[in-house]
Amino acid sequence: MAFFNHAFRNLLAKIATAGIAFCATLMLPSMVGIEHFGIYAYIVVCIGFIIPITSFGFGAGTIYLLSSKRYHIHNTLITQLVLACFFGLLNVLFLLLLNAVGWLGSSFDEISQIEWLFFLTACWMQTLNFFMGRSLFGVSAFGSLNILDLTSSALHPILLLGSLCFFGGEQLYYIFFAQWLFALILFLMHVSILFRFSFQYSFDKLFVKDSLSYGLKSWLGDMALRANLRLDQMILGAISTATNIGVYNIAVKLTELIWYFPDALGPVLFNRLAETDSEVVRIGLLARIHRVVLCLCAMLSFIWILVVYFMVIPCFFKDSSQELNFAFFYPYAGLVNFGFFKIAYKIIFLLRQSNMDELCKFGRKCTCIRTLFFTHS
Repeated sequence: MAFFNHAFRNLLAKIATAGIAFCATLMLPSMVGIEHFGIYAYIVVCIGFIIPITSFGFGAGTIYLLSSKRYHIHNTLITQLVLACFFGLLNVLFLLLLNAVGWLGSSFDEISQIEWLFFLTACWMQTLNFFMGRSLFGVSAFGSLNILDLTSSALHPILLLGSLCFFGGEQLYYIFFAQWLFALILFLMHVSILFRFSFQYSFDKLFVKDSLSYGLKSWLGDMALRANLRLDQMILGAISTATNIGVYNIAVKLTELIWYFPDALGPVLFNRLAETDSEVVRIGLLARIHRVVLCLCAMLSFIWILVVYFMVIPCFFKDSSQELNFAFFYPYAGLVNFGFFKIAYKIIFLLRQSNMDELCKFGRKCTCIRTLFFTHS
């Protein structure tokens, strides 16, 4: 019963989050312009793409070890924060390297030093937020996580528009400042939540070893998952214009609203499975949830296509309707199956299977091919 209660509360929070995200998707492009919206979206994508990839699976290992009760957050919190600081610095260096070789694209060609400082410090803080969030997942603090999700969805449009009004829209300064302030607020919220737990000032080397031992086996799969999710936008940002990124990001956001349903079940399901020793029970539970998720995603997807194509795009994006119609259907092919996959990969991680990368190789190749096709078109 606790599983369904957590899942239902998560679903309500995700519905609210989806509503905020939908309103922001409709409002921001028209208020800041497609080009500036594309730059802002690309900044968010860059940070969100590299953090899980450079974590070497430590986040997944943290969730598993805490949710399975093999370790307690009281003994491991300081260890996680120290490692998060290290990975944050690693991500900053990685971004500088990508820019040095020209892989971040033309969007970063003319930004100032202060804008770079905002961008890099935001990345560092978001890395800490990612690791602190993994700790909250591990201890099943879903109430706090729902508050963070809702706050995150509301902060994006509020801070961007607030910065636009305060600094003006002639320069890109307001975009980078908004992202920096967003990361700072979430960082302070994560700290205030986590530091309610009692903790020991010690570094647990055994926890690091066990976490990486588990996490590395799922790391390749996590990279494949991230590639399927965001590699298309990274490629687009590297080889195309900010306007194209903006158009495509709007289409992706409209498409991915369907995923809030499986996202509500995924974290709860993982912790529920981690507490169960029987693989038969695990697979049985997964099979039942899979059928529900697959049917609901298929039904919602059909309805959502009609709503977006005939109502949302003609009413809110008249000037870019032709490009958006193409971009909206472009990532839709794998939507329903990936909704199920967001549930299925929980048990793959749980069973310590590292062959998830094999399952995603075809998806990564298709991602690269269709992104190049979209850019050419």
